[in-house]
Amino acid sequence: MRRVLPLLVTALLFVVTAEARHRSTPSVQLVEIEGTIKSVSPTEIVVTDNNNHDVTVAITPDTIFRSGDMAIAPADLKKDQRVEIKAVRNNDALNAVLVRVEDNEPQEPEAVEINGTIKSVSATKIVVTDARGTDIPIVIDSHTMIFKGNNSATTGDLAIGDRVEVRATKSGTTLTAVLIRAENAEPELLEVHGKIKSVSATELVVTDRQANDVTFKIDSHTLIRKGGHAAAVTDLAVGDMVEVKATVSGTTKTAVMIDAEAAEPPQNQEVEVEGSVTAVGTNQLTVHTAGGDVTVKTDTNTRIRKNDQTIALGDIHTGDVVQAEGTRVDDHTMLARQIEVHTSGSGGHH
Repeated sequence: MRRVLPLLVTALLFVVTAEARHRSTPSVQLVEIEGTIKSVSPTEIVVTDNNNHDVTVAITPDTIFRSGDMAIAPADLKKDQRVEIKAVRNNDALNAVLVRVEDNEPQEPEAVEINGTIKSVSATKIVVTDARGTDIPIVIDSHTMIFKGNNSATTGDLAIGDRVEVRATKSGTTLTAVLIRAENAEPELLEVHGKIKSVSATELVVTDRQANDVTFKIDSHTLIRKGGHAAAVTDLAVGDMVEVKATVSGTTKTAVMIDAEAAEPPQNQEVEVEGSVTAVGTNQLTVHTAGGDVTVKTDTNTRIRKNDQTIALGDIHTGDVVQAEGTRVDDHTMLARQIEVHTSGSGGHH
Protein backbone atom coordinates (compact mmCIF):
# COMPACT_ATOMS: atom_id res chain seq x y z
CA MET A 1 0.00 0.00 0.00
CA ARG A 2 2.82 2.42 0.80
CA ARG A 3 4.01 2.17 -2.85
CA VAL A 4 0.62 2.80 -4.39
CA LEU A 5 0.33 6.48 -3.56
CA PRO A 6 3.71 7.57 -4.99
CA LEU A 7 3.08 5.52 -8.13
CA LEU A 8 -0.39 6.97 -8.50
CA VAL A 9 0.76 10.53 -7.97
CA THR A 10 3.66 9.98 -10.42
CA ALA A 11 1.26 8.58 -12.97
CA LEU A 12 -1.07 11.51 -12.57
CA LEU A 13 1.72 14.00 -12.94
CA PHE A 14 2.91 12.16 -16.05
CA VAL A 15 -0.58 12.31 -17.53
CA VAL A 16 -0.92 15.99 -16.68
CA THR A 17 2.47 16.75 -18.24
CA ALA A 18 1.74 14.70 -21.34
CA GLU A 19 -1.65 16.27 -21.83
CA ALA A 20 -0.21 19.75 -21.30
CA ARG A 21 2.33 19.14 -23.97
CA HIS A 22 0.15 17.49 -26.59
CA ARG A 23 -3.36 18.75 -26.02
CA SER A 24 -5.08 21.98 -25.00
CA THR A 25 -7.44 20.29 -22.46
CA PRO A 26 -7.77 21.79 -18.94
CA SER A 27 -4.79 21.03 -16.68
CA VAL A 28 -5.06 18.68 -13.67
CA GLN A 29 -3.80 20.03 -10.31
CA LEU A 30 -2.86 18.28 -7.06
CA VAL A 31 -4.46 20.14 -4.10
CA GLU A 32 -3.80 19.81 -0.34
CA ILE A 33 -6.59 20.53 2.17
CA GLU A 34 -6.20 20.54 5.96
CA GLY A 35 -9.07 20.91 8.39
CA THR A 36 -11.77 19.11 10.36
CA ILE A 37 -14.40 16.79 8.97
CA LYS A 38 -17.81 18.47 8.79
CA SER A 39 -19.57 15.51 7.19
CA VAL A 40 -18.65 12.27 5.48
CA SER A 41 -20.51 9.79 3.24
CA PRO A 42 -19.43 6.89 1.02
CA THR A 43 -19.12 9.27 -1.91
CA GLU A 44 -17.81 12.53 -0.49
CA ILE A 45 -16.20 14.25 2.46
CA VAL A 46 -16.78 17.88 3.50
CA VAL A 47 -13.90 19.51 5.36
CA THR A 48 -13.87 22.87 7.14
CA ASP A 49 -10.39 24.15 6.34
CA ASN A 50 -8.10 26.38 8.40
CA ASN A 51 -9.69 29.44 6.78
CA ASN A 52 -13.13 28.26 7.97
CA HIS A 53 -14.21 27.43 4.42
CA ASP A 54 -16.15 24.24 3.70
CA VAL A 55 -14.45 22.19 0.95
CA THR A 56 -16.20 19.23 -0.66
CA VAL A 57 -13.99 16.40 -1.96
CA ALA A 58 -15.28 13.36 -3.85
CA ILE A 59 -14.33 9.88 -2.66
CA THR A 60 -13.48 7.45 -5.46
CA PRO A 61 -12.75 3.74 -5.44
CA ASP A 62 -9.05 4.65 -5.72
CA THR A 63 -8.99 6.98 -2.67
CA ILE A 64 -6.54 5.81 0.00
CA PHE A 65 -7.43 6.25 3.70
CA ARG A 66 -4.84 6.20 6.47
CA SER A 67 -4.54 7.02 10.18
CA GLY A 68 -0.91 7.44 11.10
CA ASP A 69 0.81 4.58 9.39
CA MET A 70 -2.25 2.34 9.37
CA ALA A 71 -4.74 1.83 6.55
CA ILE A 72 -8.36 2.48 7.53
CA ALA A 73 -11.75 2.26 5.83
CA PRO A 74 -13.92 5.25 4.88
CA ALA A 75 -16.35 4.17 7.62
CA ASP A 76 -13.64 4.89 10.22
CA LEU A 77 -13.84 8.61 9.49
CA LYS A 78 -15.71 10.65 12.10
CA LYS A 79 -17.06 14.16 12.29
CA ASP A 80 -14.65 16.72 13.85
CA GLN A 81 -11.56 14.60 13.12
CA ARG A 82 -8.66 16.57 11.74
CA VAL A 83 -7.59 15.36 8.31
CA GLU A 84 -5.08 16.13 5.62
CA ILE A 85 -6.36 15.46 2.08
CA LYS A 86 -4.46 15.29 -1.18
CA ALA A 87 -6.83 15.65 -4.11
CA VAL A 88 -6.77 16.09 -7.86
CA ARG A 89 -8.62 19.08 -9.25
CA ASN A 90 -10.31 18.58 -12.57
CA ASN A 91 -12.11 21.76 -13.60
CA ASP A 92 -14.27 22.53 -10.51
CA ALA A 93 -14.23 19.00 -9.07
CA LEU A 94 -11.88 17.66 -6.38
CA ASN A 95 -11.24 13.92 -6.24
CA ALA A 96 -9.50 12.60 -3.14
CA VAL A 97 -6.30 10.69 -3.75
CA LEU A 98 -5.30 10.37 -0.07
CA VAL A 99 -7.19 11.09 3.16
CA ARG A 100 -4.95 10.98 6.22
CA VAL A 101 -6.38 11.33 9.71
CA GLU A 102 -4.05 13.38 11.88
CA ASP A 103 -2.99 11.81 15.16
CA ASN A 104 -5.14 13.28 17.93
CA GLU A 105 -2.54 14.08 20.53
CA PRO A 106 -4.11 15.00 23.90
CA GLN A 107 -3.83 18.72 24.52
CA GLU A 108 -2.50 20.02 27.77
CA PRO A 109 -5.44 21.50 29.72
CA GLU A 110 -5.31 25.26 30.18
CA ALA A 111 -4.22 26.22 33.70
CA VAL A 112 -6.20 28.97 35.43
CA GLU A 113 -5.65 30.74 38.78
CA ILE A 114 -8.54 32.42 40.62
CA ASN A 115 -8.29 34.56 43.75
CA GLY A 116 -11.27 35.83 45.68
CA THR A 117 -13.78 35.02 48.42
CA ILE A 118 -16.11 32.05 48.69
CA LYS A 119 -19.70 32.93 47.79
CA SER A 120 -21.05 29.38 48.08
CA VAL A 121 -19.63 25.89 48.53
CA SER A 122 -20.91 22.32 48.26
CA ALA A 123 -19.32 18.89 48.02
CA THR A 124 -19.00 19.21 44.24
CA LYS A 125 -18.78 22.93 43.49
CA ILE A 126 -17.38 26.17 44.81
CA VAL A 127 -18.36 29.66 43.63
CA VAL A 128 -15.65 32.31 44.06
CA THR A 129 -16.21 36.06 43.75
CA ASP A 130 -13.05 37.59 42.31
CA ALA A 131 -11.64 41.12 42.71
CA ARG A 132 -13.83 42.38 39.84
CA GLY A 133 -16.98 41.09 41.53
CA THR A 134 -17.40 38.24 39.03
CA ASP A 135 -18.84 34.98 40.38
CA ILE A 136 -16.83 32.01 39.07
CA PRO A 137 -18.21 28.44 39.47
CA ILE A 138 -15.51 25.78 39.86
CA VAL A 139 -16.03 22.01 39.91
CA ILE A 140 -14.61 20.02 42.84
CA ASP A 141 -13.79 16.37 42.17
CA SER A 142 -12.01 13.51 43.91
CA HIS A 143 -8.63 14.79 42.69
CA THR A 144 -9.03 18.30 44.15
CA MET A 145 -6.56 19.04 46.96
CA ILE A 146 -7.91 21.36 49.68
CA PHE A 147 -5.93 23.20 52.34
CA LYS A 148 -7.07 25.68 54.99
CA GLY A 149 -4.21 27.65 56.46
CA ASN A 150 -1.39 25.12 56.47
CA ASN A 151 -3.61 22.11 57.16
CA SER A 152 -5.23 19.62 54.83
CA ALA A 153 -9.00 20.17 54.74
CA THR A 154 -12.28 19.09 53.15
CA THR A 155 -15.12 21.01 51.57
CA GLY A 156 -16.80 20.93 54.98
CA ASP A 157 -14.01 23.16 56.31
CA LEU A 158 -14.61 25.83 53.67
CA ALA A 159 -16.90 28.68 54.68
CA ILE A 160 -18.63 31.54 52.92
CA GLY A 161 -16.39 34.61 53.13
CA ASP A 162 -13.13 32.64 53.30
CA ARG A 163 -10.43 34.04 51.06
CA VAL A 164 -9.22 31.42 48.58
CA GLU A 165 -6.61 30.87 45.94
CA VAL A 166 -7.81 28.28 43.42
CA ARG A 167 -5.73 26.60 40.73
CA ALA A 168 -7.90 24.92 38.12
CA THR A 169 -7.88 23.39 34.66
CA LYS A 170 -10.16 24.69 31.94
CA SER A 171 -11.92 22.48 29.43
CA GLY A 172 -14.27 24.45 27.24
CA THR A 173 -16.13 26.63 29.71
CA THR A 174 -15.73 24.25 32.65
CA LEU A 175 -13.21 24.95 35.41
CA THR A 176 -12.13 22.03 37.60
CA ALA A 177 -10.20 22.75 40.79
CA VAL A 178 -6.82 21.09 41.18
CA LEU A 179 -5.89 22.98 44.37
CA ILE A 180 -7.94 25.12 46.76
CA ARG A 181 -6.03 27.01 49.44
CA ALA A 182 -8.24 28.91 51.89
CA GLU A 183 -7.73 31.32 54.76
CA ASN A 184 -10.30 32.08 57.46
CA ALA A 185 -12.38 35.16 56.77
CA GLU A 186 -11.29 38.09 58.90
CA PRO A 187 -14.35 39.12 60.93
CA GLU A 188 -15.42 42.70 60.41
CA LEU A 189 -15.30 44.38 63.82
CA LEU A 190 -17.55 47.14 65.09
CA GLU A 191 -15.62 49.75 67.08
CA VAL A 192 -17.39 51.98 69.61
CA HIS A 193 -15.94 54.69 71.87
CA GLY A 194 -17.95 56.01 74.77
CA LYS A 195 -18.82 55.84 78.46
CA ILE A 196 -20.10 52.83 80.40
CA LYS A 197 -23.78 53.27 81.23
CA SER A 198 -24.25 49.86 82.86
CA VAL A 199 -22.29 46.64 83.22
CA SER A 200 -22.97 43.08 84.36
CA ALA A 201 -21.18 39.75 84.07
CA THR A 202 -22.72 39.15 80.62
CA GLU A 203 -23.61 42.57 79.24
CA LEU A 204 -22.13 46.02 78.75
CA VAL A 205 -24.07 49.14 77.74
CA VAL A 206 -22.01 52.02 76.37
CA THR A 207 -23.23 55.51 75.57
CA ASP A 208 -21.28 56.46 72.45
CA ARG A 209 -20.12 59.87 71.28
CA GLN A 210 -23.42 60.44 69.49
CA ALA A 211 -25.30 59.78 72.78
CA ASN A 212 -26.58 56.40 71.48
CA ASP A 213 -26.72 53.48 73.91
CA VAL A 214 -25.00 50.40 72.42
CA THR A 215 -25.44 46.98 74.08
CA PHE A 216 -22.64 44.40 73.91
CA LYS A 217 -22.65 40.76 74.93
CA ILE A 218 -19.71 39.69 77.15
CA ASP A 219 -18.57 36.05 76.99
CA SER A 220 -15.61 33.94 78.07
CA HIS A 221 -13.61 35.03 75.02
CA THR A 222 -13.92 38.78 75.69
CA LEU A 223 -10.54 40.37 76.42
CA ILE A 224 -10.80 43.11 79.07
CA ARG A 225 -8.17 45.69 79.94
CA LYS A 226 -8.29 48.70 82.24
CA GLY A 227 -5.62 51.34 82.53
CA GLY A 228 -3.32 49.31 80.27
CA HIS A 229 -3.56 46.14 82.41
CA ALA A 230 -5.53 42.90 82.17
CA ALA A 231 -8.78 43.21 84.08
CA ALA A 232 -12.03 41.41 84.89
CA VAL A 233 -15.57 42.49 84.17
CA THR A 234 -15.90 43.38 87.86
CA ASP A 235 -13.20 46.04 87.36
CA LEU A 236 -15.44 47.92 84.95
CA ALA A 237 -17.49 50.73 86.45
CA VAL A 238 -20.26 53.04 85.38
CA GLY A 239 -18.68 56.20 83.99
CA ASP A 240 -15.48 54.50 82.77
CA MET A 241 -14.43 55.59 79.28
CA VAL A 242 -14.13 52.55 77.00
CA GLU A 243 -13.16 51.48 73.53
CA VAL A 244 -15.07 48.34 72.53
CA LYS A 245 -14.38 46.12 69.50
CA ALA A 246 -17.08 43.59 68.71
CA THR A 247 -18.34 41.12 66.13
CA VAL A 248 -21.81 41.61 64.73
CA SER A 249 -24.25 38.79 63.97
CA GLY A 250 -27.70 40.03 63.13
CA THR A 251 -28.62 42.38 65.98
CA THR A 252 -26.20 40.79 68.47
CA LYS A 253 -22.90 42.54 69.18
CA THR A 254 -20.35 40.40 71.01
CA ALA A 255 -17.41 42.19 72.59
CA VAL A 256 -14.04 40.87 71.47
CA MET A 257 -12.05 43.51 73.36
CA ILE A 258 -12.97 46.07 76.02
CA ASP A 259 -10.28 48.65 76.79
CA ALA A 260 -11.32 50.89 79.70
CA GLU A 261 -9.95 53.89 81.50
CA ALA A 262 -11.28 54.78 84.94
CA ALA A 263 -13.53 57.82 84.97
CA GLU A 264 -11.59 60.73 86.43
CA PRO A 265 -13.52 62.94 88.81
CA PRO A 266 -13.15 66.68 88.33
CA GLN A 267 -9.95 67.77 90.04
CA ASN A 268 -10.29 70.27 92.92
CA GLN A 269 -13.77 71.40 91.91
CA GLU A 270 -14.89 73.77 94.64
CA VAL A 271 -18.33 73.13 96.08
CA GLU A 272 -20.39 74.61 98.91
CA VAL A 273 -23.16 72.81 100.77
CA GLU A 274 -25.67 74.25 103.20
CA GLY A 275 -28.39 72.35 105.02
CA SER A 276 -29.44 70.52 108.13
CA VAL A 277 -27.54 67.59 109.60
CA THR A 278 -29.46 64.31 109.46
CA ALA A 279 -26.67 61.95 110.59
CA VAL A 280 -23.24 62.20 112.20
CA GLY A 281 -20.55 59.55 111.71
CA THR A 282 -16.96 59.10 112.84
CA ASN A 283 -15.58 61.06 109.90
CA GLN A 284 -18.56 62.37 107.97
CA LEU A 285 -21.92 64.08 108.11
CA THR A 286 -25.08 63.61 106.14
CA VAL A 287 -26.53 66.98 105.23
CA HIS A 288 -30.00 67.44 103.80
CA THR A 289 -30.03 70.17 101.15
CA ALA A 290 -32.57 71.52 98.71
CA GLY A 291 -31.04 69.19 96.05
CA GLY A 292 -31.02 66.08 98.27
CA ASP A 293 -28.75 64.47 100.84
CA VAL A 294 -25.02 65.10 100.56
CA THR A 295 -22.28 63.21 102.39
CA VAL A 296 -19.75 65.64 103.83
CA LYS A 297 -16.50 63.83 104.53
CA THR A 298 -13.83 65.16 106.87
CA ASP A 299 -10.13 64.52 107.38
CA THR A 300 -7.37 65.88 109.62
CA ASN A 301 -7.25 69.06 107.54
CA THR A 302 -10.94 69.87 107.98
CA ARG A 303 -11.57 72.92 110.22
CA ILE A 304 -14.86 72.89 112.12
CA ARG A 305 -16.09 76.05 113.85
CA LYS A 306 -19.12 77.09 115.87
CA ASN A 307 -19.66 80.60 117.20
CA ASP A 308 -16.08 81.45 116.23
CA GLN A 309 -14.79 78.48 118.25
CA THR A 310 -13.05 75.38 116.91
CA ILE A 311 -14.98 72.22 117.75
CA ALA A 312 -14.76 68.52 116.99
CA LEU A 313 -16.99 66.56 114.59
CA GLY A 314 -18.61 64.92 117.59
CA ASP A 315 -19.84 68.28 118.77
CA ILE A 316 -22.18 68.50 115.79
CA HIS A 317 -25.70 67.20 116.36
CA THR A 318 -28.57 66.20 114.12
CA GLY A 319 -30.72 69.19 113.36
CA ASP A 320 -27.77 71.58 113.35
CA VAL A 321 -27.55 73.75 110.28
CA VAL A 322 -24.12 73.65 108.70
CA GLN A 323 -22.38 75.37 105.84
CA ALA A 324 -19.50 73.32 104.35
CA GLU A 325 -16.90 74.32 101.80
CA GLY A 326 -14.50 71.95 100.08
CA THR A 327 -13.87 69.85 96.97
CA ARG A 328 -16.28 67.58 95.11
CA VAL A 329 -15.81 63.79 95.26
CA ASP A 330 -18.88 62.88 93.18
CA ASP A 331 -22.39 64.14 92.62
CA HIS A 332 -23.44 63.38 96.23
CA THR A 333 -20.16 63.52 98.13
CA MET A 334 -17.69 66.24 99.10
CA LEU A 335 -14.51 66.51 101.18
CA ALA A 336 -14.88 69.46 103.54
CA ARG A 337 -12.10 71.93 104.02
CA GLN A 338 -14.20 73.99 106.44
CA ILE A 339 -17.53 73.45 108.23
CA GLU A 340 -19.38 76.29 109.91
CA VAL A 341 -22.03 75.12 112.40
CA HIS A 342 -25.20 77.02 113.24
CA THR A 343 -27.43 75.68 115.99
CA SER A 344 -30.81 74.57 114.65
CA GLY A 345 -33.61 77.07 114.84
CA SER A 346 -35.65 74.66 116.99
CA GLY A 347 -32.90 74.67 119.60
CA GLY A 348 -33.29 70.96 120.20
CA HIS A 349 -30.36 68.51 120.07
CA HIS A 350 -30.64 64.78 120.29
